[in-house]
Amino acid sequence: MVLVDIAPKFESAGARRITDFMRARPDGFESLEEVADAIAAYNPNRRLLKDLRGLKKNLRRALSGRYHWHFAPRMIPPVDGLEDRQAAMEEAARVLHVPTLLVRGKMSDLVTEESVKHFLDLVPHAHYADVASAGHMVAGGENDLFTTTVADFLNRKVRH
Repeated sequence: MVLVDIAPKFESAGARRITDFMRARPDGFESLEEVADAIAAYNPNRRLLKDLRGLKKNLRRALSGRYHWHFAPRMIPPVDGLEDRQAAMEEAARVLHVPTLLVRGKMSDLVTEESVKHFLDLVPHAHYADVASAGHMVAGGENDLFTTTVADFLNRKVRH
């Protein structure tokens, strides 16, 4: 199991910031440049994209020609109430018996070092990787590092 910048204990303010961003444009974007600008405003530490075509993997194009996220923003659960589910998420973590990797973006405002320590206490056999140059969107922000990290984990755990 690979968890990407999510753990039973997380920062509510970070979750709110993420969901606000994801819900902010229900009418979509006029262009890939507009998408890139929105991402840059949300995460100014992220490297600027030289080739915007890569954004298309996260978007769908409506008949109107506007770009929308692949997911439906209205389907994202509200942050209020997520903390109430923490006990259930902790219990689920305690009974994990499969090889588990938690990948965190070091600049994440959702999963902190304290969150990681708590998760590793719950799942002592779990492995942990910190992608120093990434935020919450680890795979999107640092895809090569993310892929290498997951592949290394799988090669160590699945092949043996």
